[in-house]
Amino acid sequence: MKNVMLVMTLLLSSTVWAAEYVPYGESLLAKFVAVKSVNEVAVEIETWPGMKRAVTVLLPNLDLPSASAQVPLCEQQLAIRGQRFSEDFLAKSGELKVQHLVMKTTTDVSGKGDLVTGLGSLRDALIKEGLARPEGQAGQPWCHDAP
Repeated sequence: MKNVMLVMTLLLSSTVWAAEYVPYGESLLAKFVAVKSVNEVAVEIETWPGMKRAVTVLLPNLDLPSASAQVPLCEQQLAIRGQRFSEDFLAKSGELKVQHLVMKTTTDVSGKGDLVTGLGSLRDALIKEGLARPEGQAGQPWCHDAP
């Protein structure tokens, strides 16, 4: 019985640990490479002095307008504006930092985190501009005057 409890404790603790693995520290200097989508950005980070690698950062916990042909035109336009906003925000940002980059392993090519510049957080700016919403507000229309 003690062995079963020990195994269960180890399994549960490793599962929790793996869910919040921040391999490179809380804040990393980064170089902006490209916006893949409104909340998905390619950057180059320095994981160790002189050691750089490319990663894709996904801004977590956001609901975004869709560019799909199945949604109202105004929602498609918001999605396009969001993409352009992210590109402009990061291009004129100056210093860029990736904060709290959560990955499963250090070999992953992507992770979830926040992108912060001298202008502030990209995630917060998208929300403030009405180009994204905090997760959990899905189902609410993006366009109030659309059919």
